[in-house]
Amino acid sequence: MTTQLENLAIRTIAEISDNYRNQGYQVLVKSRGVDLDEFLYNENIDFIVQAEQESVIVALKPRFNDSRNQTETGQISQLYDYPVRDSYDIKFYLERALEIIKMGALDSAICSGVFIAEAVMRMVAEQHSIDFEIQNPTTLAQTFFAYGLISQEDYVVLVKAIERRDRMMYKGEQMTVDRNFALQTVEVVQRLFKQAGQEEI
Repeated sequence: MTTQLENLAIRTIAEISDNYRNQGYQVLVKSRGVDLDEFLYNENIDFIVQAEQESVIVALKPRFNDSRNQTETGQISQLYDYPVRDSYDIKFYLERALEIIKMGALDSAICSGVFIAEAVMRMVAEQHSIDFEIQNPTTLAQTFFAYGLISQEDYVVLVKAIERRDRMMYKGEQMTVDRNFALQTVEVVQRLFKQAGQEEI
């Protein structure tokens, strides 16, 4: 399987798994390329969806030579412009975000936290050789979750923060932001920063 197809498979697994979780199912995901004998001893299984009375075992079947269908359905997206920052800048921005929270500017803290997260997400993707520019931040967060680079709890916080940032900045919505959620957002970015091969902050 080519790198492009592997990335597509990872995104698809993450998206389908997340959809089932939103419906209340428990989903067990096996990352490709990882030896998990306990995962039913079958490397072709991508995830299992469990309900109280039944389970569904899923293995994706990639379709080749289907670029015509991709362009017709608009699945080929524009590249997302993730900011480039060095480790020193990231540490400074994270400290500043905590100061903003202390000042009570919680909406600004969320926007700053997501801006920092986007720079860190680029670093993490580069560290783990993930094709990131074809994915928007929410999709890239799903990919990180599928790779095991972010916990489900951190994934939920990050996606929620991205959604709130977009609503505030791009739609001009006024939102009430909880201080604990603002702190959680910064803490998620700090943990993600470590996945980029950086020392603990």
